[in-house]
Amino acid sequence: CVWLHKVLLYIVPPVSPCDKKTVKIWGFPPNRMQSAAFAFVPLVIRAGQARREQRVLRQFAVRAGLALAVLLVVINATPLADIWFGPMAGLAPTSQSLAVTALWWLAPLPFLSFLGAYSQGRLIASGHTKAVSHAVIAGLVAMVAVIATGIAGGWWAGVEVAAAATTIGTATQTIWLTQFMRRGLPSMARADGWGLARE
Repeated sequence: CVWLHKVLLYIVPPVSPCDKKTVKIWGFPPNRMQSAAFAFVPLVIRAGQARREQRVLRQFAVRAGLALAVLLVVINATPLADIWFGPMAGLAPTSQSLAVTALWWLAPLPFLSFLGAYSQGRLIASGHTKAVSHAVIAGLVAMVAVIATGIAGGWWAGVEVAAAATTIGTATQTIWLTQFMRRGLPSMARADGWGLARE
């Protein structure tokens, strides 16, 4: 969340001077991709319990999430990062370094977001909204724990703490959702191809 990134710039001491524009620039691609994943939830809900449609949506979620995650890795691992954060964004060298580190943390976010969005849509469509609420709470707890650790340690800049908290929180929420499907709803897990739940 961009608002979280902005707040952390002020409460977490940076390890080096940080241009505030860093938040806007490095946060733009991952956050837009996460918004696309959120928009995917209603499509899954609308499909209901139709197995064929759900399989198609699951495949799309996995492929789209992986493709966007790979795109972020390619941008960050090649000279494209220097172009994006340098001439295009106009960031200072110290800010570019922070932006690159933050984007590494955010690279898995598209895949986690799409996978979580699919699981969330499936659970809502089947009436298991309480599991979704529990997953959101678990993600928030993980995010707050990372933020608290970053503030207490003081060795990360605010943008780095925000990126790590966002990804770890999203990962926690996604794992909670998928594990609930595997263990609590074995028939749904088998239908979706997540594997058999423990008996």
